[in-house]
Amino acid sequence: MKEFWSEMKYGFYIAVRPFKGFWDIKHEGKGSVRAATCLLVLYTLLSVMSGYMTGYLFNSYDRGEFQALKQIFTVLALFFCYCIANWGFTCLFDGEGTFKDIYRATGYALLPLIISQILLIPLSNFFVNNERAFYTTISTFAIIWTAFLILVSILMTHNYSLGKGLLMLICIIFGMCVIAYIALLFFNLIQQMIGFVSTVFT
Repeated sequence: MKEFWSEMKYGFYIAVRPFKGFWDIKHEGKGSVRAATCLLVLYTLLSVMSGYMTGYLFNSYDRGEFQALKQIFTVLALFFCYCIANWGFTCLFDGEGTFKDIYRATGYALLPLIISQILLIPLSNFFVNNERAFYTTISTFAIIWTAFLILVSILMTHNYSLGKGLLMLICIIFGMCVIAYIALLFFNLIQQMIGFVSTVFT
């Protein structure tokens, strides 16, 4: 248990010293898959809690129409789409990281979003509309911080220069869009097949 907590706390080290932290994940074996998975699960749960518990002034969802399973699927789908696209493109462009390295680094990069959700969910129920700027500032800072950590994770995991890392990030986003498009086509095809079989059976 002590080792697990040490692996979890390593996320704070990465958040403060991302270049050294992600380098150590790749080359020194720091961090772990289980800690990255725990952070992913925690962020997913907080995303669901945010849909139900964020104050109505700051909640972009209608609580009556919010679907927890849809939110869980969306978070996990985006996470794994990113990891798959990252692995696919970096394999083609001399990336040195394995899928395990990418998974661990991406899981740890979620920490700023986790911290922001822990802060914003209760604060949203006390802030008034005039204090929206504080809420937006915290949320925006967490997103920028996470994006920066993801960029650094690409640089350190695959030993890329800054220019190549930025280019690869654009390619990864494009790859995620392609994966999403293919997935939609696949599910649409399955739905049509099910409808056809059901019609024939009827």
